[in-house]
Amino acid sequence: NPWQGAMAARAKKAFSNLMTSLLATHNWTLRQYRTQLVESMKGEEWKMMLPGVRNAAETLQYKDEVKVLGALTDEEVDDRTLVRGLRLMRVARQTDKPIPFVAGVLSRYDQMVSLHRWIHRQHALGRPLPTTMDEAHDMMAYDPSAGRDAQTGSHFKVWERRRRRRGL
Repeated sequence: NPWQGAMAARAKKAFSNLMTSLLATHNWTLRQYRTQLVESMKGEEWKMMLPGVRNAAETLQYKDEVKVLGALTDEEVDDRTLVRGLRLMRVARQTDKPIPFVAGVLSRYDQMVSLHRWIHRQHALGRPLPTTMDEAHDMMAYDPSAGRDAQTGSHFKVWERRRRRRGL
């Protein structure tokens, strides 16, 4: 199907751009995450105006995530650990989003930080780098140095425990 091929090519190009951003940055902050999120949709804004697309779940979630990241102060954008407790509540109130949604945006950022560290480690060791996000997930799942949960083998369980410890 030509449509699926075009979508796959676009996804591969977007992942390539993400990889370039990840490798070019030593420390992945919320500022880079926000920039990457906005850059990933450049040239696609017109699609968000189409009937049926503007109210699609993915479009609304994208807009809400950008809104949450835009509500963070410069200090918070440069140090993610500051966004908890009262600051988390302020961001939720400012964006009219529930605290779990704001915490979810930050959790996705934490997962991106995990990917960033893993990519840098792979690059430093001269190992092959993934070409798609699915490939990255698969490669991380079988890499013992990727920081998986010892009990379940899940990367995301580790982040959930850290998130709970931080009070998010």
